Amino acid sequence: MQLYRFILTALILASFQLATPLRAETPDNTKTFIADELTQSIAALKEQLALLRKIEPWIEGTDKARLFLLSKSTQNVLDSIEAHGLGNSKTFHAYQHLIVSYRFSTSFFEMIRSDRSQDKIAKLVNITQKIAEKHGFDDSPYTRIIENTFRQMHKLFVELESSSVSTPLKKAFEELRPMLGNVITIATQGDRPKAFAEGKLVYHRIRELYPEMEKEEGRSRAVYPAILEIIGLNEFYGEYSQEK
Repeated sequence: MQLYRFILTALILASFQLATPLRAETPDNTKTFIADELTQSIAALKEQLALLRKIEPWIEGTDKARLFLLSKSTQNVLDSIEAHGLGNSKTFHAYQHLIVSYRFSTSFFEMIRSDRSQDKIAKLVNITQKIAEKHGFDDSPYTRIIENTFRQMHKLFVELESSSVSTPLKKAFEELRPMLGNVITIATQGDRPKAFAEGKLVYHRIRELYPEMEKEEGRSRAVYPAILEIIGLNEFYGEYSQEK
């Protein structure tokens, strides 16, 4: 009986010793996978930013605003990863915004394409496609791209009203805010015909303000990034709604 107990104990200990390394190995493998995933994700985003910087010297006017918007979409994902981690819901939403921004910039890329930029644009599109495949994308028939776009513009208008922008612009922004609010309210039901119709009115009104808005680059460097973002968002909406 004692021999039997000894053999049984030895077998249990042996099985425990064999199993222990396996249990210890799994977390290491998981950590390695997560680290690789994080490294690859950050590298792809940084490559996007580098490519956008290389394209910038060859474009001008409102095209710079579109490029600024794309850069900000990418930077927002990097910032979210740093602040919240790769698997956080805020990072997921930042990725979705990035995918939308690039997906509906096809016409923009074609317009700025040149011998100097075509290879860089091709790389940008390829990176975005891989991101979309990895993180998924909601292609439901009634997305809320209009709501998100105009909500961000509304936020920027509010911020600029209390800044050092010119008096004519402040007045124009105040007049635009109710129009933006109306579009946002309608667009909460999704990107449907009525939302596009209301958005069209705001889009063309903001375009009328471009000459005055662009003067802010010389007046105040502090507020110009917000101006540039508004122009970029408006131009993005123009392509998305096929107004351009």
